[in-house]
Amino acid sequence: MKKTLIKPFYFGFVLFAWVSYIWLTAAAPKTSSSVHLSKLVIVSLSATLFIPYLLTWLIAALGLYHFGQFYSVARQKRLANSIAFGLIMWGLSFLILDLITSPFFSAFRNFWQSNHRVVINLTIISNYAHITFTLVAFVFLYLGTRLLARSSHYATSVRSKPLPALVATVLFTLLFSIAVFSNPTRQTSLQSGQFATYYLTDLLILLTIIAPLAITWFLGLQAALNTEQYVHSLSHPMWRLAIVRFFHGLLAVLSSAIILQGITMLGSQQLQNINLVLILVIVYLFIIIQAIGYLFIKASAKQLRKLAEVGVGP
Repeated sequence: MKKTLIKPFYFGFVLFAWVSYIWLTAAAPKTSSSVHLSKLVIVSLSATLFIPYLLTWLIAALGLYHFGQFYSVARQKRLANSIAFGLIMWGLSFLILDLITSPFFSAFRNFWQSNHRVVINLTIISNYAHITFTLVAFVFLYLGTRLLARSSHYATSVRSKPLPALVATVLFTLLFSIAVFSNPTRQTSLQSGQFATYYLTDLLILLTIIAPLAITWFLGLQAALNTEQYVHSLSHPMWRLAIVRFFHGLLAVLSSAIILQGITMLGSQQLQNINLVLILVIVYLFIIIQAIGYLFIKASAKQLRKLAEVGVGP
């Protein structure tokens, strides 16, 4: 596909996703809310959540577009570590695939909420799709950043890096497990109109939800540490700035993923017992951190592409 057609394709894809998601959300049957707010307030709050969240899709897609262009130029000009950047590009692709498909699963579930069997199946598929996409994404990101770290002048210290990521992962996993197994709606919904979080047995939750998430978090943290190590080996200031931006973006996206899992693990029953203002603050925090992360990645990819086009290597 010609370069002049690639960018419109990304815009067209995001526009199609926007229209489809908005239609699905608007067409879903409306249920009575336990939150006593006027329709105008609910619509206003929804708009303040929807608009920045949907704009994040566009920012992420443009970041992937620029990174793809950078990788294409880097490969043509045989810049150092082009293979590593190719792996990173695939990792970003799966992250953005998860970013866009996850809300669609929720929208489909709301659309078919009257069919209990469909709700169960969509919930299970949604959880496994999210876990699979993010795990595959961070596998690629880890492998790519690992190659970058190994190419640096500090490669001898790579083996000492997993300990901080491992300690942080163990802590996250422990807290997450406690919260998950204290969720009364993790297996079944307690009230009509509510959804269970997983519709799985505790053993399956442990083996197929918590364990893969722990691996994903470890790989994400390790990818960030690998990137930070690679930064120290860069002599060109513009390359250093671009990779630092990517590092910040990667940390922000990983943080937003952890926040999202934190919101999900509570379950509908526990969310109802939390103050609405606090829930909104957490959701806004998730959206802001996620948007900032993809903005950093977009800025990094755009700068790397310009450097590669003029033949400036690291």
